Amino acid sequence: MKCQGDCNKNSDCASGVCFKRDGYHAVPGCKGKGHKGKDYCTTQKAINKAKAEAEAYEKSKKALAKAAADAKAITMNTSSDCSTSGNLAALSEKLIVHADSL
Repeated sequence: MKCQGDCNKNSDCASGVCFKRDGYHAVPGCKGKGHKGKDYCTTQKAINKAKAEAEAYEKSKKALAKAAADAKAITMNTSSDCSTSGNLAALSEKLIVHADSL
């Protein structure tokens, strides 16, 4: 069964995957914190989904950091004639879009 503990190996789980953890580390596909240090049964599908979500989060963080660095560089290079105001507006929009996706 999924989200059942305490397993020691995959064959202990009907779902096929014994998720090893320390402390209260979140178990993919399960809710709550469970018992400290206990390993729980889950599914490979839940593990794959958690990995994909973590990768998407990291990708968004990198994109946001790049957009912020680009905005800072343009701001530092802005001349008194404000000829880069269009670029600043575009970068500002990127920052808003990326922040909303986090």
